[in-house]
Amino acid sequence: YLESVIGVRFKKNDYLLEKPNKLIPEPDIAPQFYEAIKILFNPEQISLNDKIRLSHSHGQTSVDEIYCVLFKELEKFVDLVVYPENEKQIEALIRMAVKHNICLIPYGGGSNVTNALTIPKHENRTVVSVDMSKMNQIEWIDTVNMKVSVQAGISGLELENALSSHGFIVGHEPDSVEISTLGGWIATSASGMKKNKYGNIEDIVEDFTLITSEGKIQNVSAFPRVSMGINPTKALFGNEGNMGIISKAIIKIHPKPQCKQYQSILFPDFNKGSEFMKELCFKGLLPASIRLMDNTQFKWGHALNPKATKLGILTRKLQEFILKTKKISFDKLAVATLVLEDDKSKVMRHQKLSLIHI
Repeated sequence: YLESVIGVRFKKNDYLLEKPNKLIPEPDIAPQFYEAIKILFNPEQISLNDKIRLSHSHGQTSVDEIYCVLFKELEKFVDLVVYPENEKQIEALIRMAVKHNICLIPYGGGSNVTNALTIPKHENRTVVSVDMSKMNQIEWIDTVNMKVSVQAGISGLELENALSSHGFIVGHEPDSVEISTLGGWIATSASGMKKNKYGNIEDIVEDFTLITSEGKIQNVSAFPRVSMGINPTKALFGNEGNMGIISKAIIKIHPKPQCKQYQSILFPDFNKGSEFMKELCFKGLLPASIRLMDNTQFKWGHALNPKATKLGILTRKLQEFILKTKKISFDKLAVATLVLEDDKSKVMRHQKLSLIHI
């Protein structure tokens, strides 16, 4: 498949080996700052390990970035990684960073694709990665008002697993849901696969706490929307760590859906698929998730399928026969993938109404 798209012949033995011994420079840490944080943090909350420093020195922004990690080397590395366990430690860390002119970079799951974890090559200060993974607890659940207070270092998978035991979900599912964190979602204005039903992150988060060099930014208490004053946190979505460190958030929750269905719909070409998507949007029939893939994406997914069984081969031949009789070209096909979730009656109704518009 790749050879047909790129037009380059791949040779089986023509590949690069990952560099086994990566060149990671010695950390350059301001001595007075280092002595101060050794008092503030326990030894297990501070790391100078080369592999840990490497993993905290990059995100997943591009093929170039990952290529450098595997086969070449990054231009810059963090000098130190710290793991705060509470807001007081974050506040003290920021105060010390200001005092000693230290660069702090908040770190969630490391899945960032917007260069927020890339260290500027001309940065001469000591660079400290603030790993939030130890702040991953649910503080309280309000089942009456359907909201929950959660520490910012919790991953999407941890969050959904914890809420599932209480019968709830958040419903926010970016592609990196297993490893990305609540704080990272807010800092990057994240969107999820099921935004049609649950909204983008700014629709899910009711309030969050941002710790800055000048103090905390947060509402006095969690309250519903009001028609007066300014909600300061609304202006801080997408700050990518430049304004401070997010420590926790209050977010909306929903009852676990009774029914979930995965479907796909084939279209003779991308234009037909676009018309279908537009029709669903105008009719207000968008499912929890829907994606339209063009022919290139469709073929890529087809190429990644596991080796077909005898039944799979027969099914594929039947599909090819149907396409041929309908005069539909395999080289023009597009596909929409759908996720329907709600109570069973609503899912069935949504399914029927959607299919009417094909």
